[in-house]
Amino acid sequence: MGTCIKRCAIACIPLLAPPRIAACAALCILACKLTPPTVVMDCTTGCTNSVIDTYKLTDVEKVNNIVGSCYKTCKHNNL
Repeated sequence: MGTCIKRCAIACIPLLAPPRIAACAALCILACKLTPPTVVMDCTTGCTNSVIDTYKLTDVEKVNNIVGSCYKTCKHNNL
């Protein structure tokens, strides 16, 4: 897990916006831990980015909830 977190941090830090960094890290760690099918991961990423763009989130804590919610919906709809 440590390698995954390091890789995700390196990949996400350049995004500079805290909600984007949080979303990137959460999605990256989700991919490392659960290795969902590509269709579920793509759906989760799209859903998360859409919610962040739509609601102009600034609260980083809410991002993890959004990723979790999107993942559950995408997993349910694509399995």
